[in-house]
Amino acid sequence: MGLIPCPPRLRGDLLSLLHANRKTCAAFLERAEASGGGTSGEALVFLDDGIRGALFAAGEGALFHCLPHVTGGDFRAAAAPLLSDFFARRSPYCMLGDLGGTRFLGEFRRAGSLLAAREYVLMEAVPPVPEAVTPPVAECTPEDAEALFPLRRAYELEEVYPPGLPFSEEAMRKNLSALLASRRVLGIPRDDRKGEFAAMGVINGSARGIIQIGGMFTLGEFRSRGYARAIAGCFARRALNQGMEAVLFAGTSNTPAIRAYSHAGFVPCGGFGINYYAAF
Repeated sequence: MGLIPCPPRLRGDLLSLLHANRKTCAAFLERAEASGGGTSGEALVFLDDGIRGALFAAGEGALFHCLPHVTGGDFRAAAAPLLSDFFARRSPYCMLGDLGGTRFLGEFRRAGSLLAAREYVLMEAVPPVPEAVTPPVAECTPEDAEALFPLRRAYELEEVYPPGLPFSEEAMRKNLSALLASRRVLGIPRDDRKGEFAAMGVINGSARGIIQIGGMFTLGEFRSRGYARAIAGCFARRALNQGMEAVLFAGTSNTPAIRAYSHAGFVPCGGFGINYYAAF
């Protein structure tokens, strides 16, 4: 078995692999579908008699993975020297995908550089998704960027960036602008301050037949009002009405979030893992 850049002739096979595992690979699938269309990064495949797994080394330093055979001893044995060589040459700041795959890749990334290993419950929307009784959920536009900035910044610092990982407000603003430009952000306006938001959520991945919801954040004083449930449910209903699936993930110990998403029509369907590393 080898680990090589995906040849053009195997692009269809790669997309088929990712689509078959789309619940844990939605963001990877979106990048692979857009490959050659301005997406920064490189898709690599574990190639034997066919594609047995794949990685996407994104230009910003993240490593997405799709490793459906990771529980098999033969795959693990064949992949081990390939990954040792890969990580000797590359140092992604985060790795994300199916929980088992993230744990496996973590065995080869320099252990001393690990900042955080976060594990999540992966959940999928199952119809019918109930309507939530809350203030109206709004579709946000680029004009809302400054109003949403404090929420997005708080989310990144509280939920994403572990201590020791450099934080770039410039990169965060750029990402938020891109999400808003592609109509991927929903918010709930504050009822006490016009033009400001109490909660928000985004679509982190949108590919053939599926969306991945993320970036859910509610200001402290507005929590326990069902805002996250309302936003997740709104995203899910839109997706299901278009014949698409909707997934999201919540921290394994975040019981309130798991309960809120369950009330929004989501059920557990697997595990998801994200490891963060210090740069060297």
